[in-house]
Formats: sequence, structure tokens, C-alpha cells
Amino acid sequence: MLSETNIPISKSEHRTGSRRCVLYLLPVAFFQRSDEPGFQVQTLNFRTAFGFVVPELHKRDMEVTLVSLNNNARQIVYARDFIKSTGLSWICRTFFFERKAGRGRLFPQFLQLLLNLRWLLRVMKGVRPDVVYGYNDVGTLYGVLLKLLFRFHLVYDMRGDRVNEMAVQGASSWRVRLYRLIRRLCLQKSDLVFTVSDECRDLPAGQKHLAKYNFYDAALFSFDEEESRRTKDKLGLENRFVLVYSVPINIIRWCHKWSNFLQGFEKSVPMLFL
Repeated sequence: MLSETNIPISKSEHRTGSRRCVLYLLPVAFFQRSDEPGFQVQTLNFRTAFGFVVPELHKRDMEVTLVSLNNNARQIVYARDFIKSTGLSWICRTFFFERKAGRGRLFPQFLQLLLNLRWLLRVMKGVRPDVVYGYNDVGTLYGVLLKLLFRFHLVYDMRGDRVNEMAVQGASSWRVRLYRLIRRLCLQKSDLVFTVSDECRDLPAGQKHLAKYNFYDAALFSFDEEESRRTKDKLGLENRFVLVYSVPINIIRWCHKWSNFLQGFEKSVPMLFL
């Protein structure tokens, strides 16, 4: 699948005047349902942030292009429906590419890498972005490779420490070493690095780094002290210290270090309720 409209790309078709263009490069499916294996939390977070940022960029007279790689046929349908239902189709251009090779083994992964690069080259020739926003290590790696042929500023949205996560999950040593190499390369070649913390390990000297914290939608989340008190009374937690941790319980976000922290916190605060 080449694009939402399947119309051949041309630079004159997309760029208008001196408007700057940002290309978001997502290496996974843009839309995954909760019952699908994969990166539901990552893609949900990305969709939420994307839907928030794109209208702001549009107000500032900037053009936005989204490229999502490694979708299956159903996910492309989901993504198109989402873009249309949110009204984003009027202010950004989207490309959803279907995965053709298998997963897991080295050769199919390498073959898919080449296919993705071929499709990305076609998009880049037409869009000619000023900024490429690489989501996580793999998305930024594509940006690093494209920088060999095109001129643009590369933003590395590092998210968490994928190398550490893989090691905790018990990934093979060669995969951990490969991702460590990818991360080092992305850090060296990026013009700006975003992380979710104030520090960034292995950041090259002189490299620009910004901490990018999560945001909340006031229309969906709010705090009302009286409502909180009524809810605690209803649940029988009137005198408890309630700690809410709103993420899936899996090995990435519920590792032994976090468990040890909570155990120590519980000893210090006996009235804790998680």
C-alpha cells in the first residue's frame, strides 16, 4: 500500500511555497487493536501525541507527513479509518506500508529492511522534509540511513532504554549487542534527542538533548478532591495512601527493580494501597 490515496508522489504536489515539512517515521503499525500481539501501548501513545501535535503544527503553517511501516492489511484499514474519523486527513498526509517478509529470523528481517527503505526513498523524493522525526531506535535508524542521500534535521525520540528492556526480557546476546550499536549510531547522527528523563546515557559531547514528558488531556483526565474522597470512602480506603500505576503488568514495566522499590515503599508507608 503506497498511500492513503495511492496517487504518485511529486514534490510540487505536496510542498507549497516556503512551508516547512515534518515527516513522522513510525517503524511499527500506526493502529493496533488491544487483542493483537505487538506494540499496542507504544502505538496508542504515539497516536495520542500525534493527534495532539499535528493541529498545532498546522496552525504554525507547517506540513506534516506520517509514514507507518510493517502494517498488516487489517491494520492499514484501521489506520485509515482512524485518520478520517479524527479529521487528521485534512491536515496531514499519510503512508501506511504493508509488511511483506516474515518476522523473527535474521534474513526476513533484513529483506523487510530493504523493502522499507525502497518505499521510504520514494516518499522522501516527493515530500523532501525539513525534519524527520524518528520514533524509537528503529524509526531513527531509517532516518540515519536516509541521511546518506537527503538533507534534513533528524530528531531521535528515544523513548525508554530498549537495550536494557531486551536484556531484562532475556533476549539473545547478539540482539542486545545489535540494538546497542543501533542506539549508539542514532545518538551520533541525530540533531536532537528526546528522552522521557532528564538524563541521556552515552550522549555524545555537544549533542542536543531535551526531556520530553508525557502530557494529559484535560477533557479526559482531571482531579477533583471531593470526588476522590467519595471514591475512597466507597472502596473502604478512607485512611489509605492510594498509589495508581496505570500501565499493563508485563515484564517491561513490572521488572524486579520496580517490584523492589514498591516493597521498600510499602515498608516505609504501611498505609499504602496500590
